[in-house]
Amino acid sequence: MELRFDEKERNARRNADCENDGGKKGFWGRFKECQMKFTQLAVLSAVLTAGPGCYKVIYPQELGNDAASPSETTQPPYKNKTPANAFDRDSGTDTAPDTDADTHTYADAGVGGDVDANTDAGADAGNVVVIEGGHLIGDYLNRQIGDRQPNVTGDPDAEYAMGGSDTAENANPFTDGAGGNLGPTETFMYQIGANEFPVLDDQQLVDADSGDVYVEKQAIWISGSTEFDSDVDDIIGNLHFIAYTQKFDGPASDETGIPVCTAANGLDYSACKTDAPGDTTIEDATERHRVKVWFLGEQWILSEMNAPVAGLTDQNTLVNGGSIKLAQEAVSGILNVGESLPIDDLRFQLDDLETHDSTASAILSVIDANGNILKKDKVDPGQTKEFNIGGKVYRFHVYKTALGSAAGTKWADVAIFANEIELIDSQRLDPNNGTNPGYDVALGWKNRAGSVASTKPDSLRTIIIYAEDIEDVSSSGSETLEAGDYVTIAQNPAPWNLIYGGLDITSDDMKSLELEIKSTVLQISASTGPYMGDGTVACAIRAPYLKVTSEESGNVFTVKDDTGAVDMLSDNHFIVVLNASSACGSVTLTQGTLLMHLSPSTNQYGLSEYPTGGRTVKYDAIGGGILVETRQDVEAPKQGQNDIGNLLKSTGEGNNVCGSSTCADVYVGVAEHAGADATNCWIMGITNIDSSGDATFDFDSNDVNGNPLTSGNGEVLYKPAGPVIPGIGMVEEGYVSERGSTLETVSSKSVTFNFAHKLVKAVWSLVSNE
Repeated sequence: MELRFDEKERNARRNADCENDGGKKGFWGRFKECQMKFTQLAVLSAVLTAGPGCYKVIYPQELGNDAASPSETTQPPYKNKTPANAFDRDSGTDTAPDTDADTHTYADAGVGGDVDANTDAGADAGNVVVIEGGHLIGDYLNRQIGDRQPNVTGDPDAEYAMGGSDTAENANPFTDGAGGNLGPTETFMYQIGANEFPVLDDQQLVDADSGDVYVEKQAIWISGSTEFDSDVDDIIGNLHFIAYTQKFDGPASDETGIPVCTAANGLDYSACKTDAPGDTTIEDATERHRVKVWFLGEQWILSEMNAPVAGLTDQNTLVNGGSIKLAQEAVSGILNVGESLPIDDLRFQLDDLETHDSTASAILSVIDANGNILKKDKVDPGQTKEFNIGGKVYRFHVYKTALGSAAGTKWADVAIFANEIELIDSQRLDPNNGTNPGYDVALGWKNRAGSVASTKPDSLRTIIIYAEDIEDVSSSGSETLEAGDYVTIAQNPAPWNLIYGGLDITSDDMKSLELEIKSTVLQISASTGPYMGDGTVACAIRAPYLKVTSEESGNVFTVKDDTGAVDMLSDNHFIVVLNASSACGSVTLTQGTLLMHLSPSTNQYGLSEYPTGGRTVKYDAIGGGILVETRQDVEAPKQGQNDIGNLLKSTGEGNNVCGSSTCADVYVGVAEHAGADATNCWIMGITNIDSSGDATFDFDSNDVNGNPLTSGNGEVLYKPAGPVIPGIGMVEEGYVSERGSTLETVSSKSVTFNFAHKLVKAVWSLVSNE
């Protein structure tokens, strides 16, 4: 059940549909695009602006330009803005060495060492709907959600342009600040920040050794769409790209990032790790300071930094390259010689310090519960060494050492890492472990001094992990997500799942509607007939005629009087005359004449004669209406004056709409509000109305170019609201519109729908794996 389009045309039009439109389309405005004209409503103003197929109409003033129908809701079914479980941590602080080992153990391997002034943040965010108000069916996941704008380069509502400064409020996260990119090239994305996912709130980072303060900004970026998929007969989420980004402001008011070294040799803030440190020492390296950053919802220590070597002569440009390591401590402490760190049934004991050149290395023994020495080794400051004991890997790290002459003055600041991951630019996340095959890394660096005198990149400005092949990271094994399918944000660690939750609709939001061709005469008595002349008259509505009925009771349908201000007729069903021999009293009724009760509380019929250009019935429950047009109106050369005819002409066939031997005698269109001043519509045709038994919805017809038109072979014609699905085409039973309504059945005598009495949205949520 799918729109049938030429694939080449579909691809060409997907990003260009209506991009030359002269302006935003008013709410009822795509009603004109579906060509549902309110010729009798003074409050409706039709404006042809963009050529065939892109028309605008102003919605009646009582609802306003961008109003939804009274029953529509804009909020998702659930929402949680508060993390379910705050991230817990120990606030122990390392002090000067004493006679006892100053050690800290943490039940949560995500926390270790000094807390400093870092802000508490939650890794467990519960279940949080991350697109407030929901995602329109048939819309892109781009910069502005809900406006149904196509992905057009240069449109600030659709894309985060790659050019411009990385410090701009709406900078593309992958920009290099000079018009290029750091790795990913995606520009059409939706940003999930702290407003949508509180775990991503800005965090203050403190380097207690240097006193430098930084601010970390995090975001998740997604690109894709939602649309009907014929393989599953449902609305699916298409995800093409996902990224998690960190950007570091600082030190203080600077916007250059975290330096490799907190002191410079001249203007080089990476010198402390080189052979030309000048007055700096290795103790000035940030990696020695146990600075904690928030990565994927957890605290990690920045345990190693290696900047790239490419030259930069200003503070504004970024360059990619280099590598970093992030670690989480299981246990840490300052050990005097002879003291140890306990973990499991083992002890990692500091035996002594050994000096080579200016480096004092830690000599250690790994001792089991029985006092047996299992391993002996040497670990340099800044180094992590792995020990495989009993099949488990222990990562022993030395931050710094102190070599004194007096007893008790030899000590080492050490930790055993529960986890350590490596991020190397342009490689997979933690490539040596092979546990993140779907995520790549990009690292962006700046030159803090920004001087020709020192052109070395020396400050980590941004960390990016991203997946371009969604099938490698999705539960479905595809970028196509059905309700309940998810994408992991990173794979190891994998703290969050981005879940496509399907549609925010229940059966209570749906009401059926039937269009039925009746084959027996309808007799209306004079007591309940319409008022004509001096009184009410009897009517004989000859077969075939069309009856339209909604499951919902009350004034579902309305027709206004000639002023357009007063409801003249209203009920949950109405009759459309097809047989030209029908009459009320002595007056013969023209095709398209409509009969409806004056109100739901009376059996008295009213009559609305068919006007030139077509008859429109308001259908507020779907934010739209139903239009009936005869073949004479549709196929007359009146482009811009009638509606279904204009819609059909938008396929390019010219004035002679029907080019086949069997053409519709009467056309019926149903238009629905689809959000963002947009309307989708369904078009059906009835032919052979001269014979009661032969009148049918089910017939073959086409335009002069061979394109199928109106109903036939169990299908109806559908005009999408766009922009994901372009153009116009036939759809089968089971098709779901951009409003969320479903085409249920198409037979020779009836067409049934299940109409959404609210504007249905797709739900995307982030769920914690904790």
